[in-house]
Amino acid sequence: MPTVSVKKFNTLTANKHTELAQVLINGDTHSVPDPNGINVFRIDAEEPHELFTHNTFDILYAMDCNAEVKLCGKSIQMKKYNIIFIAPEVPYRVSVSGNNIMPVISVRRDTVGTHFHRISVFGGVLSGFIADSVWGEVSADYLLFSSLSDTGVDTVINMLINEELHGGPNSRMMKTQLLICLFGYLCARPSSTYELSKTKISRSEQIAKILTYIQDNYRTVTLEKLAEYFHYTVPYVSKLVRSATGLTFTEILREIKFDVCRSLLLNSDLKINKIAEVAGFQNTDHFNRVFKKHMGITPTEFKKKKSIDK
Repeated sequence: MPTVSVKKFNTLTANKHTELAQVLINGDTHSVPDPNGINVFRIDAEEPHELFTHNTFDILYAMDCNAEVKLCGKSIQMKKYNIIFIAPEVPYRVSVSGNNIMPVISVRRDTVGTHFHRISVFGGVLSGFIADSVWGEVSADYLLFSSLSDTGVDTVINMLINEELHGGPNSRMMKTQLLICLFGYLCARPSSTYELSKTKISRSEQIAKILTYIQDNYRTVTLEKLAEYFHYTVPYVSKLVRSATGLTFTEILREIKFDVCRSLLLNSDLKINKIAEVAGFQNTDHFNRVFKKHMGITPTEFKKKKSIDK
């Protein structure tokens, strides 16, 4: 993946959040950012050192520059390929070196919460940082990754930028999958490459364990088994999952199963009845009914349609 040029990147909106209303660069037209998802913005060396305070997770990437980030009374020197995650509501200023630009991936808090069951399987400090920031009473202000010469990270971020610039009807889904891929790369980094601003709290760790358990046991898990495993009552664990993610236990389980189904339908030669079995559905008829209700077409039609699209 080639590096995104400054000329192309200049068509992105500046990182001056006013919810939906964004300041456009040089009068270039740009679609209104998705208010419920993931957007990519930019910070210029030419911009004044404005104080940003957003209700989103802001992920700043020193793509081809050095920068200084000031937050919480601290000055953080970012070198090329460093990434910093800034928690929601944390004010910060950025100074970019030279005639350079810095991409900022902005992710709504509730978007991260909705997809946390996918992120939690990676474990590690990033998973804990996100959980604390979304649900914790106390959270870290930032998480800095240094010594990142990983071409995988750079490629994923370049793909996110290009999806923001040229994305089509499936752009939201594409950006979500790319973001999860980025989290996977970063969670694999050794502990010597990151710096966390504060100590984490324990409540969010339990939420992460619950969501990981659902992910790992999606074929057989029930709400009753989940409550029994964690020594909770059924009403309590149900409420805990809903408050943490905005989704019910049934909705999370369905999304996990459909992730598996879509992947197998697209990338395997397994028959429909075997896919239903692997995904943990009661039988093929039940799988066909649920899939059509959720997707609007049957699994067979979905597989044929995607084969034609290819």
